[in-house]
Amino acid sequence: MTECSPSFASAGRIAFSFSASSPDDAERGDRDRRIRDALDSLPEDQRAVLALRAGDDLSYDEIAAALGIPIGTVMSRLARAREAMRRRMQR
Repeated sequence: MTECSPSFASAGRIAFSFSASSPDDAERGDRDRRIRDALDSLPEDQRAVLALRAGDDLSYDEIAAALGIPIGTVMSRLARAREAMRRRMQR
């Protein structure tokens, strides 16, 4: 079975990768669970911006238009979401 899993890439960004699952991937499964938990812990406004940026690869302008918010708000929410994810994943 092929599944999509988010992971940290350079500069604190979240990247999504596809991989075949196997029973031997306990470490990957633990990491994926931690990422899901960290994403779930974000406030909805931060999670939405992060999902549109990392998951849908939208530009800041596209995110601002989609959510009807200023680009500065997109940037601050994204920065806060990335920092919260970084802190949560370092635990």
